This record gives sequence, structure tokens and C-alpha cells, in this order.
Amino acid sequence: MAIAPDATIDDQRLDFYSLEIEHWWQVIPLLVVMRPERHIHLQGVRAFHGQEFEVITRKPRPINTDGEITTYTPAKFRVIPQAIAVLVPSSTKF
Repeated sequence: MAIAPDATIDDQRLDFYSLEIEHWWQVIPLLVVMRPERHIHLQGVRAFHGQEFEVITRKPRPINTDGEITTYTPAKFRVIPQAIAVLVPSSTKF
């Protein structure tokens, strides 16, 4: 599922979404509408994009990156343009 409707693999952009809730049960209505464009307008959801973020919270919190808990706060993220090389065939025959 793509969270940002205009995201592409090579847009050199990080899309950041913070679920700012006080109680665990407040996440239930968010799960129902976690589709592109719908969730970013809900109360308790902060959404923005950029090339570099530093995430700091009062207490360590888990960070979900692309569907996996990968680290905890505080954490830094940044785009590294052309960090990997991808080889694809010049033509594909099916």
C-alpha cells in the first residue's frame, strides 16, 4: 500500500506521518482509513515530506519504516541520492 498517492521510488523524498494519539484505542479509527490521502486529514495525524528528519520524543517510541519497527526515537533519517545502483534490462520480453 502506498501511503502517499504521489510517491515514486525515485522522488528523493521521505514521507513522514506521525500518529499523535494519547490512548492506544485511538489508533483503531485510523486503521480503518489508512489509505492514500484519507488519513492525512484526520485529527491526530501529522503529515509532511522532505529530505531529512530528526525525530525526538519525550520517551523512546518505536519507529515504523515501511511496515516494520526498525528503530526507536530519537532517530535521524535522510535521503542519500543515488546511494545504490540498480541494473535493469534494456528491453523486456514476455
